[in-house]
Amino acid sequence: MINHGKTAKALLRMQWDYPVYGVVKKDAKDAGTDHRTGALSVSKALPIEQAFLSIAGDDPRPLLVLRECEHCNGTDDALLSKTEGNERTLLMARWFHCVKLPTHVMKEDHPYTKLFADYPAKDVPHLFLISRDGKLSMPLKGDQSPSELWKKMESVLAYDYKKSPKKALKEVQKLLVKYDTLDEKEALIEERMQLELEENGPKSRKLKKLRAELKDVQKERAALQKKEAKHMDLGLFRKKVEKDVVVSNLTGEEIEALNQN
Repeated sequence: MINHGKTAKALLRMQWDYPVYGVVKKDAKDAGTDHRTGALSVSKALPIEQAFLSIAGDDPRPLLVLRECEHCNGTDDALLSKTEGNERTLLMARWFHCVKLPTHVMKEDHPYTKLFADYPAKDVPHLFLISRDGKLSMPLKGDQSPSELWKKMESVLAYDYKKSPKKALKEVQKLLVKYDTLDEKEALIEERMQLELEENGPKSRKLKKLRAELKDVQKERAALQKKEAKHMDLGLFRKKVEKDVVVSNLTGEEIEALNQN
């Protein structure tokens, strides 16, 4: 596996949301206060439509939902491979709103438990991908191969975005290498600056030259980041989410029909 520099690592870092459903209770007596509003968490299962809308929030992207268990709690093991590189997975995840649900989400009174209600106990997914309108859901057990995961991710992306991710992935992976080169160059310049400062003080002419070199590296990185943003923009459809939408599994024919609409 490639050991990337700081810029590439930041791009490849998973960005998780940890949704918590709650209500604001305005009855001061019930809230245990005399004059103030009390915020209480919900301890009952929400209807599946409401649960989905709650975890989706205002983010217009499709969802990647990971359900933690006692064995994988605190890790991304259900998503990432332990034996193969995860660069492609981590890049593709940036086109999803990534949500982690806690180990107790399966309890019958958890607000989000009905997201899993349609699955038999032995087949409850560790991970599922959902289009932003909730009409396309693809469950995964957590032990899937990277190729299986990528195929399903691409299917959901094709539903929610105008462009295929394949070209963008190739171009951004090239940028990762360039980022690494710039990070190494930047670190070397900063090291030389520190030595020059210690030996000849802040008025050193060489130090001024090194500062200019450092600024050039930073400009070059900024230019690459503009290219990255352009490649990563696949053209989100921003489908409207209806309140009565039901998260469901679709057949291949149904998926194709939806993509044509």
